[in-house]
Amino acid sequence: MLYPKFNDCEKESGNPDRPDLVHKGFYIFLPLILFLLVLSFVLQREKNASVEGLQPEGTKAVSPLHGQELNRVRREDLEKVRGIGAVLSQRIINRRDSLGGFHDWIQLREIPRLSRKVIGNLQRTFQMTLCPIPWVRINHGNQQDLSSHPYLSAELADQIVDYRENHGFLNSWTHFEQEFETTFPDLFKIRPYLCFEVYVLPYPRIENE
Repeated sequence: MLYPKFNDCEKESGNPDRPDLVHKGFYIFLPLILFLLVLSFVLQREKNASVEGLQPEGTKAVSPLHGQELNRVRREDLEKVRGIGAVLSQRIINRRDSLGGFHDWIQLREIPRLSRKVIGNLQRTFQMTLCPIPWVRINHGNQQDLSSHPYLSAELADQIVDYRENHGFLNSWTHFEQEFETTFPDLFKIRPYLCFEVYVLPYPRIENE
């Protein structure tokens, strides 16, 4: 049995210009279907990425580190921050211990090879709320004791000892600043670490014979 050709069907229908609606619909909706499939795939990937990426920017993985105190974290905690390995983490710990704790994020710029980008990662991960311990006993340490702090040079330590021997104790930060600010303009860096307490030992008690 011979089937009529497509053109013959159009002629018999009385509408020779009528297009094939099936073929036309196929070519119209196929790109739309492909577009929707691609869009669905992209949205699903973004959803998965958002679920996996809920950790603070700058960390390698989701961890309970966010909000911990920088002056108390351990070396292995630092190594979980993006951009910090074994060498940098040890440098941070060493600097923190030698200072007696950090009191300002800008102090991290003093650590060799620690970029501002990595410092930003640390800021987004940890906090810095604890005050450093004022362990430098300005009225009792000798030149060697005072100059052991990174912010106290040997020259400044000598002048402090000389001042105490000639004028007595330094009673406060204001007193200390007035005496040494002109010679050492960066004194503000050492302020959180200074202790101005004066320990006066009582005279030995002499019992009456």
